[in-house]
Amino acid sequence: MAEETWERYAWVAGIASIVLFIVATFLAGTPPRPSASIKTVFNYVNNNRDAIKWGGYVVGVGITLFIFWVAALASATRRALNAASGLVTIVIVGATVALGLALVGTAIASFEALQIHNLQGGVYLFFILNYILGAVGSFGTAAFVLGVSLAVLRTGFLPRWLGFAGLAVAVLQLVAGLGVATLGDAVAVITLIAFFVWAVWVAAISALMLARSTAAGLSPAPAGAVAATPTPPPPPPPSS
Repeated sequence: MAEETWERYAWVAGIASIVLFIVATFLAGTPPRPSASIKTVFNYVNNNRDAIKWGGYVVGVGITLFIFWVAALASATRRALNAASGLVTIVIVGATVALGLALVGTAIASFEALQIHNLQGGVYLFFILNYILGAVGSFGTAAFVLGVSLAVLRTGFLPRWLGFAGLAVAVLQLVAGLGVATLGDAVAVITLIAFFVWAVWVAAISALMLARSTAAGLSPAPAGAVAATPTPPPPPPPSS
């Protein structure tokens, strides 16, 4: 498969992953606040066990698609920089940290739903652990977004407003990281806002790169680029 073709699929995968992440976020309804009581958290998990389990599967599929998107974006960033750069490493490492912790959090949420009657009050502890893992993952997301944004501002391979928007997204993710230090409701609200702002940023990049890739694929080849049959050499002069 040509590079342009698989990247085009990767941009579509990025949009699809965002849709799946949003669906999974609300599949089990609105989760309790981190400061909610043990009983409230237990009732939420107990009443939404099936939705939480299937939501975990949806997140897993979304992460699988998102990996392709990250790979395509890292390749595009590398081409734009046209040289070895630490920014590409930041993009890859940051995304790896964020996605890895997201997978662990998904596994914990599914474990809660599958083993709720054995866990009983322990459900609350796993619920908080999942929340803190999400907060830690925000640091990886911030690094990933920052790497892409700085590359955009340096090279202009995407509109510069996406670079500046990415800086704001990175700051929001760092604020969401305060969840490692507090279970306050304000931080939980900021975390949700940071997620949706990040989702819009990813969708915007995907849409722009997909439109650019599609337009390049539909553009006719330049007149001089059409392969022509080589002109045969002239016949040798007749012998005298």
